[in-house]
Amino acid sequence: MNRLSRGALTFFAIVAIGAILSALIPPMQSPDENDHIKRAYLLSALSPTVTEPGRSTGGYFDDALQQYQVLNFQALSTKPQARFDAKTAADGSAIRWSGVRHYVDMAGAAPYFPLGYLPAAIGLRIGESLDLGVGASYRLARAVTLITIATIIAYAFTIFCPNALVICILALPMTMFQMSSASADGMSFAWTVLAASLFRRGMEKEEPFPLWWSVLLIVASFMISTSRPQLIAILVLAPVVFLVRNDRRALAASLIAALLAVGWVLYGASHTVDLRWPRSVTTGQVVALYLHHPIELVKVVWRTLSNPAILDSYWRQFVGVLGWLDRPMPPITYKLAGVGLIVALALSCSRRVGAFARTVPLLVAASAVLLTLVALLITWTDQPAKLIIGVQGRYFTAPAILAAYALSSRYIGDQRSIARLVVCGVFIVASVSMTVSTLIWKYYL
Repeated sequence: MNRLSRGALTFFAIVAIGAILSALIPPMQSPDENDHIKRAYLLSALSPTVTEPGRSTGGYFDDALQQYQVLNFQALSTKPQARFDAKTAADGSAIRWSGVRHYVDMAGAAPYFPLGYLPAAIGLRIGESLDLGVGASYRLARAVTLITIATIIAYAFTIFCPNALVICILALPMTMFQMSSASADGMSFAWTVLAASLFRRGMEKEEPFPLWWSVLLIVASFMISTSRPQLIAILVLAPVVFLVRNDRRALAASLIAALLAVGWVLYGASHTVDLRWPRSVTTGQVVALYLHHPIELVKVVWRTLSNPAILDSYWRQFVGVLGWLDRPMPPITYKLAGVGLIVALALSCSRRVGAFARTVPLLVAASAVLLTLVALLITWTDQPAKLIIGVQGRYFTAPAILAAYALSSRYIGDQRSIARLVVCGVFIVASVSMTVSTLIWKYYL
């Protein structure tokens, strides 16, 4: 299959599967989707985030958007026995943009770089401008986001042919669910695929690497690190490529972009007030505690990662616990996903990968996992801590994609190519069918 055919097939497959899932997923059912939609709305209205005294960071939102979010959240979220009925759908469809704005908290998405929400913002802006109603505008935001995700991933696959493990990770129920929603996860997955593809292609010194790809690698790394700070180490991918290729101008540009990204992360963290989870200590006090007692940091991380129940919850959420982590898949799904991923891993491993091309993505992925744990310990877990709370399995999807890209060469033999096609085809069909059936059973029957 040539590059253009591979890209076209990827684009239409993602759009088709995403459209089916998006039609089945009720509004506001992705974790923290409420805050992500609010962040997109602020961008669509060209409004900044603000912090009112005694409140979490937020902004001024149309009352109708808040009404729509509250309606769908209260009807379904954290209520596994509730169903999306005709009355809820009709009530949501009847909500029209009011033009009246009031302050609402939005701490969950306030620290992130706003342009990461541009596709959803475009959808909301078009819907509001055409007076389509809040529900239709929200669906349009989903659609624009899905098309953007499909475009980025399809183009990435034309740059570097993905291995079986990459494809299967993208086809996991949780990954597909997030890409079909309007949360920030789908875009971050797409940017990760693009950055990893460009990195692997850039490490092939004998192959051409156009200026446009250099720009895309820098942009992708910036977008990931400013929307998912735990992946801040991904900023090293571009400098490594440009060092290997002895491209001084691109190296300088990548270092400047990295400094800007770090600056934004620090700015977002220092200017965001999050009062959603009351704790007995401040974030600064927790940081000081573990700086003075680093052994305690190692102990709490180890206790968390060695706890069988926690590891099991990570695995299930990584594969797919839909909704606000209240709609689990059938138990057999998690076993079949494990078998499928192991087979895909075996098909993806290759010895024809350079040391740097393999090591750098693996180190970035490992650092992302560690930073995720440390970040939740510092910002979300009360002290003294025995275990780290707040970590969700979907946080490991992007690191898993990076690690998968470190395994294989761009060139594979015919037999392995056929095996990859069969394994990925079976995995995608099984995953989509189980996800669709779960959505129907958990939300409608």
